[in-house]
This record gives sequence, C-alpha cells and structure tokens, in this order.
Amino acid sequence: MKITSVYQLKNGDKSKIFKQEGNNIERIRCFDLEDNDKLIIQFDGNQEDLEITYKYFKDVLRGNVDDKNLNILMDIINNDEDFIKDFKDIEAFEELNFLELEDFEDISDKNFNEFGTIRKTVLQNKDGGLWIGNGIRFIQLLLNEDINKFKAKVNNINIKLVLNKKKNQKIDNLEFPIDKDTLILSFDTDKFLELFEKNEEKALFSGYIVVSFEMGEENCGFLINFEINMINPLFYIENTNIGVDFGTSSTCIAKDEGKELIAFTDNPKSIEDRENATSIIIFNWEQFYKEWINKDVTMPYFVRSDSSKHVEDVDYKKEHYNYSNYIKQELKEAPNSQTINAIISDIKLIPEELADDRTNKRGFMPFDKFFKKIVELTDSVDEENDETLNPIALYGYLIGRSVNKQSQNKIYINYLFSMPVKFSETQKKAILNSLEYGIKRSLPIWARERIKVRESYPESVALLGAAKKLKHFKLKEIEEKAYPFAVFDFGGGTLDFAFGIYRKPVMDDRALEELGNENRFLDIIEIFRIDGMDLGGEKIIDRLSYLIYTHNKDSMEEKKIPITVPKNEKDIYNYPVALLQENHISTLNLKNISEQITRTFFIKNNIENDINIELLSIDELSEKVTLKIKTNDIDEKLDEILREAVTNFKHILENTFKEYENRLIEFEHKNFDSKKVKIFQAGNASKNEKLQSIFKDVFKDHPKIVFLESDENTEERKKITPKNAVARGLLFLSNVGYHYHQKDDKGGLDRYIWLYEEIEEEGDEAEAVLKKGDTAKNTDFSIVSRVDINIWQFKIFYSDIATLEDEDDDHLKSIVVDLPEELQMEDLYLVYAKPYYDKYLEIKLGDDEETFQNSYILDLDNGNLTEWKE
Repeated sequence: MKITSVYQLKNGDKSKIFKQEGNNIERIRCFDLEDNDKLIIQFDGNQEDLEITYKYFKDVLRGNVDDKNLNILMDIINNDEDFIKDFKDIEAFEELNFLELEDFEDISDKNFNEFGTIRKTVLQNKDGGLWIGNGIRFIQLLLNEDINKFKAKVNNINIKLVLNKKKNQKIDNLEFPIDKDTLILSFDTDKFLELFEKNEEKALFSGYIVVSFEMGEENCGFLINFEINMINPLFYIENTNIGVDFGTSSTCIAKDEGKELIAFTDNPKSIEDRENATSIIIFNWEQFYKEWINKDVTMPYFVRSDSSKHVEDVDYKKEHYNYSNYIKQELKEAPNSQTINAIISDIKLIPEELADDRTNKRGFMPFDKFFKKIVELTDSVDEENDETLNPIALYGYLIGRSVNKQSQNKIYINYLFSMPVKFSETQKKAILNSLEYGIKRSLPIWARERIKVRESYPESVALLGAAKKLKHFKLKEIEEKAYPFAVFDFGGGTLDFAFGIYRKPVMDDRALEELGNENRFLDIIEIFRIDGMDLGGEKIIDRLSYLIYTHNKDSMEEKKIPITVPKNEKDIYNYPVALLQENHISTLNLKNISEQITRTFFIKNNIENDINIELLSIDELSEKVTLKIKTNDIDEKLDEILREAVTNFKHILENTFKEYENRLIEFEHKNFDSKKVKIFQAGNASKNEKLQSIFKDVFKDHPKIVFLESDENTEERKKITPKNAVARGLLFLSNVGYHYHQKDDKGGLDRYIWLYEEIEEEGDEAEAVLKKGDTAKNTDFSIVSRVDINIWQFKIFYSDIATLEDEDDDHLKSIVVDLPEELQMEDLYLVYAKPYYDKYLEIKLGDDEETFQNSYILDLDNGNLTEWKE
C-alpha cells in the first residue's frame, strides 16, 4: 500500500502538495496552509482516503498523537530518508520550499527610462512599496537555481501571483500573470484602488505565487509565499515647485529651489547629461501607439532601447523608442536618412508651425521597416489617432516620469514653465495643455487631480534669477541704487530680450500701490520691456540648409527632391512649385541637410566642400545626391542674420532706456550711459563664435557683457550654464519682487517700415521710418506711404533687417492694402502710421496731421484694415 497523493482542500479548491513516484516521495510543497485547512491523503489499493486537518497532521509528525489510521503514512515517512531528513522537526517542514523565491525587484523604470531597479527589501519595507493606481509595474522574480531543472522536468507550466490578505486580513483574491519564461510579474497597481481609502497611507499585502504544471499524467502545483507593501501616493506629495525650461533643442528641469537638475537618465556624469535633448525617436510605432492612445486611466508603458546600441542594431519589435541625449549621440555619428526621418525634433515649435495652416503638418517616419507611412504631428491631444501624434504631450509624460520616480517615493505637483516672448497666447496654451496632459498621465491616478501646470516668468526674465545666484547684482559696488540690465537669450527656436533694473526695495507711492509692502522682498526686478525675434539656432540652421539647396537646385530639380522654404526665405525664381511646397517629404529633406551638414557649420564653423547624403524624391524614393558647398556664401548669410539680430537688440536697448529715463533718474542714474547696462547672454545659440565676434563689434568697448555660466570650479551638478539658467532661474527668483511696467502692453513692432522714396534717393544711407521694437508709447505717427487714388490702394514696404542696399534689396518686401469704400476720398492720400504691436500698425489717413481721420489697424501679414476701437 502506497500514498499516491496529498492534497490541500481550501475553499473547495483542490491542489496537490506532494505525490509519490515509485519508492520516493517527490516534494511538491505548499506552506501557506492554515491550521484548519484540510488535507486529503490518497493511497493506492482499496484503503480509503484520509481527510484530516493540517493542525492534526502536524501533531502526528511531532509524535504528539498516536493515530492507528495513519500507520501506513507514518511507515512511508519513516522509510523514506529524504522525507525523514526534510521533516525531522516541524519548524523545518513549515519553512521548506520546493522552489524558493530568493529575491525580486521592480524593473519598470529601468526598462522605461534606464533608471535603477527597486529591490525586494525596499518593496517590503514599512517605509517603501509601490504606489497604488500607478498602472502596471514589472517585477523580476528570482527563484533558486533549481528552476531550470524543474522547468525541464515538467510540462505545461503556468505561474501567477495571488494576493489574498491585506494586513493579514482575508480579501478577495487579486491575481496577476507571471511570464513563465522570463519570470516577470505584470503587477497592476490599479487593482488596489478599491482596497484603499484616500485617508489610508499604506498596507502590507500577502499571498503566494502559484506554480501549476503537469508531471506525467498528474496535474500538480505548489505555492511560494509573497508579500509586498502598497502605498497611497497622496501621502507622498511634495508642494515645492519644479522649474522647467521646455526648449527647442533641449529641456532642463530644476528642483530643490534650483539647486538640483533632473536628468532623463539615472546616472548623469556631466552637466550636459542634465540638459535633456527635446527629441524622440520612434522605432515601433504600432506598439507604441497602442500604449499611448489608451486615453483612459491606464498609464502607458514603453520599452526604451538599449542606449549602448546604435539605431541600426535596435530590436524594434521589442524596443519601442528612445529619446534625449541618446539622439544627441546618434546625430554625432553621421546618421543616415532613415535615422533622421525617425527622429521628432523641434517639438516646441509645432504650435508655431500650425498657427496659420493646420493642413501642412510636419511628420516623421518610424524606424520600423515594415511601417511605411508618415505619422503626422499635432499640438492637440484630441487630434491624435493611429497616424497622428502629439509629441509635446508625450514629452510631458517623459518629464513626469523623470521627476516622479517611484524609487524616490515623492510626487511633485507644481510645475512652472517659462515661455518665449513672441509666442502667441494660443501657442502657449497649446503647449501648456499638452504638457499638463502628458505629466498627468505619468502619475498615479489619485495624484493627477492635484497637478498644476502654469506659465511663470518669460524666459528672458527667468534668466535674471541665475544672474542673481551668480552674484552679478552687487548693489554695494555701485554708486547708484539700481543695476540696469539687458538680457539676450538666444535659444534653439527663439531669441528673447528683457530690459530693466535690479534694485533694493524702496517705499514710494508707486511701490505701495503696485507691490504692497516691498520690505517683504529681498530685492526687486523692474522690467521695462520684454521683446524678441522669431529667430533661433535651429531656424538659422534650416535657413542655411535652404541656401545649400539653392546652390544645388539643378541637381535637385533633376532628381525631383523637394524642400520646405523656411520662414523669411524666398522661393527659388522660376523653379517648379511642386518642389517648394511644404509637406512631410520636403520637411524631412530640410531636416536631413540640417543634421548632416549645416549643424556642424553653425557649431564648429567648418564644413566639407562636397557631401553625399540621401534625400527623398517627390515620389518618396530615396535618392543619393552630392551637394556642393559654397562656404563663403553660407558664412556671409550667417553673418547677415546674426548681425541683424544683435543690431536690433542694441536699437531696442537704447530706445527702452531712453523711454524710461525718468525712472532711472529716480535711482540716481542722472547721466545715463548705455555702457552702464549689464548685458547677459544665455541660450545654446549664444555660444556661436561668429555671434560673439559680432557682439564685440556692435557693442564696441562695452565693459559689461556677461555670459551666464558658473566658473570651472563649481561642483558639476550645481553648474549654471547658458542652457539650464532659465530652469534654475525660475526657482531662484522665489524671494524677488517683480514688476513689469508694460504688462498690459502688447510689445514692439516686429519689423522695419520704410518710405520707398527715401530708399530710392538715399540707397544704403536711408533709415527705416519705423524700427523693429518701436512701441506705440515711444513713437509718433510718420508718413509711410501714399494712396494711389486711381485704384484706391497703398503699399507698405518693410524688412527684417535695419539696412538696405537699395530698392532692389531682396530683404525689402511689400504688402498692398485696399481702401474700403468709406475711405475713398480724394483728400486722403497720405498714409501715417505708428506701431500698434507685433505685426500691426495703427494707420491714419489725411492731407496732413491736421486732417487725420479715424484710426485703423493694419495687419502687415495679410493687408487687412479694420477700424480701431477703444
């Protein structure tokens, strides 16, 4: 007579815990039995099965009970050496495992973002654990070395986790799948939401890993103890601010009052590693989309490619994407067109590109060779579908995951973003809404409703916080009571200016009225004007790339290679229109030339003469082309663009401080000299050597031009650089009072206005009638044109640069304005104008200033004339 099986009977569920094979008992153990759980012991032959409690069985083994009905069982136990060894005493019996769980660790953030893993000791610690409502986490189980022998010996193995207790109290079973090959547990933290109250901080959950399998004809199984701590994220919320400079080329994130920068990797080795590239590369779009498009409460989960691999070596079926400084490195390695086409860059500029035309959307081509479509880009979450992505929202998600790492067990809810001066309210709203959506999706469900994403200081003003931290405002060192300053913030997509004074608090009528009691502040920043230009390093690179294309237009036309014409550049004369239309293919070609050729010239000021690259034809066929490079022409073009920017900055600087001369006198600047203005340079593009040379030329002998960065001896992670100065500055300004004199002003004119007759007569000696940066407040009406009473029209001539060679200069542009019928009177033939703001002029018509009629507002982009109303 032999024992064939012993079963555990629990809630009607029958599971094997060991069985006999020949003369040996194979141990298939379960150690989660309660004292009152039933054991069913089966024998071969005619003996009836025994049904006893687990407590009774333990008493038999201890020898505390003499039960004749168990003699057969005891005989087998006594005659089996292995069994006797394992069951010498009851304590060993209770702790023995068939396969032991040696360790486990949460690998979710490692797979997603190359962050560290979270070990078992942390996950079971009373102060650690996993947030509930945080989507699926992936936990790697480590079983003892017998696992491979075991898996080879059995068939149809299935593994799952069952949690059945919370704080040792029974709960309905929670089940989670475990991959039998990798032993990775898919742990859905959303399942715990219904088991927590919002005022409950944490709880230890326990249960067992169920391993079921076939051995011979028997269905077998065993259990392994498992426990994990689950925590309520609402108890780990940090109310401090996160400062974010969402940049065109890179993004910096600051915390701890600006003392710390957050990197997109777990082991940043340099300050550059903390300047996260604002770019993403997609390998497997279909898998990526399945995760991202799920707009319910589920958190998306992506697998980042191994950053030690080149793009060509990525297993895109398993690895979905990569981003940030990985792409920086790839772009240094002479990437091919397929790589460049899969990269989404200049993400910040998408709302600007879509502002006037939402039909010509930029796109990218995923690296997946089986996915041939171009995926469009949008700035709206509502427009996303299987062929359209909002990369701003996606980047917000990356920011959120990097800031709120589970391993740190802190959730930050306040996000301050800086915005470029020249972005419209619509563009800013699109960016902030998208970023907020992405950050919310990166957080546990209960924490999402607490998130606040706000626009803070303009980028050029935020830099003053960095200047303050670097001790550039030392009021004791000067005779006057205030420091006049100007900011030249030249980034990847925008060029922003700020002008004003930095001072100690004073008690005057204006201060009492507008700031309240200034004594609560350590220092005060007064901003006279915020301005800027639609210019940036990335835009300049594209304009130079277009110039290279024009130099090779014949071969481009022959191979039907289209190109996007950048803003402020003209179409090639008498060239096929189809090759100059903006679409996905033409934009990708422009990007290819920029990344493979022009960027090197902009950064290092050198370039090869002939370069071979691959571009896409109008039929989307890959074509190899050789581009001839005219270095002198490119250098002259770059000089022209940068000189215009610096000259414009100087003009606005002088006009602004002239306009606020009385305010300067109040702080004892009686004989104001522009050389007393401390000029701060920041932004990645400010590093350009040619720009620095032009600055020295335009601002001759100016003693106070400062490049915003820490000295070489500063601790690496605390260094302030031209790139991270905005993010850090946002937080450094927390104790500084702020007053913007023109907070209701809409900014200065965005171009130069010319009187055509003066250009004809004086040529390069002519001066613009109205200058870029002029405002309604500091400019009078001037004659800008004359009405042609034969056709009731007038022309406005304008340019983006301050000097023109003659009336045939390519920079001179014009717009025709039709007069409405009510203005078609013969005595109205002079056109007077002054700046209104940005691209708008305030227009008056008459014989002279004494016969002015009503004011009208002219849109210089489309020639629309509307009556001005208060």
